[in-house]
Amino acid sequence: MNKNQGFLMIESIFEIFIVSLSMLIVIGTFFGTINILKSSLDEMVNLNLISNAVMEVIVVAKNEITNVTSYDSSTVLGNSSDGNIVGFSYNK
Repeated sequence: MNKNQGFLMIESIFEIFIVSLSMLIVIGTFFGTINILKSSLDEMVNLNLISNAVMEVIVVAKNEITNVTSYDSSTVLGNSSDGNIVGFSYNK
């Protein structure tokens, strides 16, 4: 093995090292992007669930408002399905 072949072998090893390092950087960036997308999707799902819960509360409250017979600054009264009066009072 002469001097020229030794240089080519060292050069090949460095090229393989650089290619391997580049591949690791690309793979790391890809998995980082996937992780960010996953956390963003989880957050969107949670926000959507909260939004759906708020909408359900609004719909239930809207349906219950039709049963209100008396409303003033501290009480809300309505008719229940069995004919009794139900409601609640609150402090100003």
